[in-house]
Amino acid sequence: MNGSVGTKEYVWQPIGDGDDCFQGHYNGGGHTIGNIYYKDVSNVGIFGTIATATIDSVTIVGPVGFANPGKINYCGMLVGRTDKGAMGGTLSHCRNQASFTITTDKAQYIGGLVGLGKKLVMHSCSNEGDITVTTTASTENDVYVGGLIGSISVASDKLNYSVDSCYNRGHISLECNYTTDTVTCKRYVGGIIGYDKGNTSSGNMELAFCYSNAMISVTVTGAKYINGMVTLGGLVGYSKGGELRNSYSHTCFSLSNLHPPAKLGCIIGEHETSKNHGWVRNCYYGSSCSCLSQIGSTGKTDDEMKSQDFVDLINTDTEKPFVMDDKDENDGFPILYTKCRHRVTIRTNNDAWGTVAKPIKREP
Repeated sequence: MNGSVGTKEYVWQPIGDGDDCFQGHYNGGGHTIGNIYYKDVSNVGIFGTIATATIDSVTIVGPVGFANPGKINYCGMLVGRTDKGAMGGTLSHCRNQASFTITTDKAQYIGGLVGLGKKLVMHSCSNEGDITVTTTASTENDVYVGGLIGSISVASDKLNYSVDSCYNRGHISLECNYTTDTVTCKRYVGGIIGYDKGNTSSGNMELAFCYSNAMISVTVTGAKYINGMVTLGGLVGYSKGGELRNSYSHTCFSLSNLHPPAKLGCIIGEHETSKNHGWVRNCYYGSSCSCLSQIGSTGKTDDEMKSQDFVDLINTDTEKPFVMDDKDENDGFPILYTKCRHRVTIRTNNDAWGTVAKPIKREP
């Protein structure tokens, strides 16, 4: 991409949709795409559907608008969903800074960057946009909302899929306006990932060197009883076999009119584990945020989390992506400072596409 898009409002037709999914390499060159409007689409994102794709170095900015949001199934500011049965692909150095509000009785998978990510690898990506989701009917659909990814899943090929060096600073608000006294649907919300549909016996999701510094709020009106469950986690709402390490959450929660109360985890809302899969190691959470801790996680005060000792604690001897927030970009909490590789797409002599890499230093 040679320049930024968004000097006027665009009606954006997502790249790749349905069976005609995007399967190439997209290099945004560090440019931005914004001021876009989606009309009558089911897979919302710059890319509606991808498979075996690589997307690199692009930032999404606001405003973002929707016409006929009732048609939306999958919503991510970068990718709506990955294709069924294919290797989803890799996202690197991608950012969302666009806040958005979606009112729907249909959308199930909603994320700051990706709605549904099957077999997805994400590296050095971030969300800084606030996400507001309002469900308006007595829908039986489960809903998955994540700061970066609504839902991520692996396959039966026993491969692991990872999210590393990523962060969320966008607040997430879920408003459930029901028209019946009792509803049976479930709601999963996480600071990074809403729902991790891994496998406790084979392949699973790995999350490392990530953080969320945000607020998650859930409000229910109309229904007297939710015969399902609202599951909230500082990093992951629900995880089946997921493995988390060297990450922290300063995600606080605001809940209103939930009957029964939500499952509320400082790191993971609900964690399904087995003998070989599913653990939390060297993870931390803000003790000022009321939530339940997991084995492998430790509460820290705000002052402790803003110290060099905490940075040293959450890094490893050989991996040191966290640094002090000297410029107060993250309210004083540690930020990610990585040696990224900014790719520049060039044309080679045989007319094939290639890349050259230029090392730079920046926060993802």
